[in-house]
Amino acid sequence: MVSLDSNSVQITTKPLGIRVNVKDFGAVGDGKHMSIQAALNASPPGGTVYFPAGSYLTGALFFNRSKG
Repeated sequence: MVSLDSNSVQITTKPLGIRVNVKDFGAVGDGKHMSIQAALNASPPGGTVYFPAGSYLTGALFFNRSKG
């Protein structure tokens, strides 16, 4: 019987970014209140803005790419 050497595999993944919940910044998810921009402003580069189930009302949204 012949034993073969195993090949090794190395996987590198992107670090998990910070997750910002819009409800932590005043969004209600009732389709009547506009509070999404505050969460976008608080999200760091590479972060995720999380929307729990609901209906969210918004106007124009601005993404600031100059952070960091």
